[in-house]
Amino acid sequence: MLEAQLRSRLLWLALALSAVATLWGLLRSPSSVLVALPGIALSVLLFRDRRLASKRASSQEMEAPVRSSPAAPPQFEGGIHELLVSARRLFQADYVEILVLPQKQDGPVHRNVSSRQGESLMLAEPLVETDELALEAIRRSGRQPVVVTGDAADPDLLRVLEARGLRNGIIGILMASRGDLGIALVGDLAAEAGELGAADSTVFATFCGHASVVLEIAWLGQSLAELTEMKERLHHQAFHDALTGLPNRVLFSERVAAALDRSRSAGSDYGPTVLLLDLDNFKIVNDTWGHAAGDDLLVAVADRLRLAIRPTDLPARLGGDEFAVLLDDISPGVGAAAAERISLIFTEPFHVHDRSVVMRPSVGIATAERNISAEQLLRNADEAMYEAKADEVRHVASYEPESHAATRRRGAFSSSSTTRSNATRSNYASSPSCRSRMGQSRRSSHSSGGLTRRTV
Repeated sequence: MLEAQLRSRLLWLALALSAVATLWGLLRSPSSVLVALPGIALSVLLFRDRRLASKRASSQEMEAPVRSSPAAPPQFEGGIHELLVSARRLFQADYVEILVLPQKQDGPVHRNVSSRQGESLMLAEPLVETDELALEAIRRSGRQPVVVTGDAADPDLLRVLEARGLRNGIIGILMASRGDLGIALVGDLAAEAGELGAADSTVFATFCGHASVVLEIAWLGQSLAELTEMKERLHHQAFHDALTGLPNRVLFSERVAAALDRSRSAGSDYGPTVLLLDLDNFKIVNDTWGHAAGDDLLVAVADRLRLAIRPTDLPARLGGDEFAVLLDDISPGVGAAAAERISLIFTEPFHVHDRSVVMRPSVGIATAERNISAEQLLRNADEAMYEAKADEVRHVASYEPESHAATRRRGAFSSSSTTRSNATRSNYASSPSCRSRMGQSRRSSHSSGGLTRRTV
């Protein structure tokens, strides 16, 4: 320290002597100034070099290694780093600590320290005894900063300094509208014993107020970020399948409706294509290997389905072992091409719980016609899918309005025939002749002791 001061004074003396020599030379002989110029230039270079060295030393001290918690909120780290650096410069302190109290019950505190050994930001630690002593002592003082020097200070606060290896310090509390935020401490200040007093306490109170505002804004920013994240997470859960992560039936139906609206706006005769997939014999796997294996198989099916389609296509899980794909494309044959890719990639066996199984899907294809609704398009794909199940070779079928209309007419005729047959039986059972025969049968049964005799 004394050596550095001596070098500084000698440097200033050299500059002063050079200035005097230059002035004397100007008075005696202007040409003699040339003799003094080298000395002046050397002094200026030495002075500049010393200033740069001083700045580098200060920068190196402030840019000591930084240790940070991986889970620390980024908005906290930046603000607290600036607070630590400002406090060290303002109070010429070798040690600054900002302790952030937990925002949730039984949560950890977050300790932030800047010293000659480096900087630690938002390190989660338990609240230790000396932290509690500091809090209680500051609260006893009316929440005003307390200067701690010498043996006359509060014994509890002396223990706080001793635990950190500090010889002096100022301790204050960080407050917000909702309560205490934490503790601020500066230690090993450059001032000698007895020089710290009320003025330093007032300045530190101002610093604590500024730090409290920074922390409260950071907490508010974090809370808003958490609320936004929660909202996005809930929105994702409402429109996506929890097991596979694929869009669910609600989101898929909305996207189909939106694609239909776009095709109508463009005046196209045809709209998007929907593929409906149902896994053949999935129930056997689920019942034989268990539901956990079934769930893993569904996840693997979803992953493979993503690989089989284009980036512009939308896959979805509608429920159970039923999947769907939206092809927002009016190109001819786009549905058949997609179904072929899916069928091909599903020929490879799935490996689930150390077992292998080939899980082939039945694929129904339906292309939107003019003025069709999203619900009807999905029903058409469902009908085609059931027709694909009957095709034991290709397992793929396209919805054809004429053939499926005939199928529906046959189904309606069969249903009406069954209804007429049931009605005929009901009318006969209620007729007088039927009731008479049933009465005779009951009387015969009663006369024989309730047993029906058979004549051989």
